[in-house]
Amino acid sequence: VLAPASIQEVADLTMEAFDLADIYRMPVMILADGALGQMMEPVNFESRPSRQIPEKTWAAGGHGDKRKNNIINSLYIQPDELENMVVERFKRYAEIAEKEVKHEEYLTDDADIVLVSYGITARISKSAVNMA
Repeated sequence: VLAPASIQEVADLTMEAFDLADIYRMPVMILADGALGQMMEPVNFESRPSRQIPEKTWAAGGHGDKRKNNIINSLYIQPDELENMVVERFKRYAEIAEKEVKHEEYLTDDADIVLVSYGITARISKSAVNMA
């Protein structure tokens, strides 16, 4: 789940979402609200570093007959097969939690109170911290 706080982040995180979905082979959600949809800010499309995308050895086709087609099955009826699939998915979730967590600390070094927020509310929280 990605939650942009600015129009620049909407652009950057949308591009990153495609890479993350490609790397981890699962959907990525972008939590953008109506406030971001009504905003106009300049966007720099040069600011994003590119990721190294792995080869798609899992793909069913689209490889130009360089190998056998993969048969992809996501329906497991036998309980032990289903359990193995769930265990494998949770390994992937753990890898994502380890590698992909993003956060920003803002004026927290000597803070008595720390505000935690995401998305558009992070901008409001920064304004509140600046006023304090």
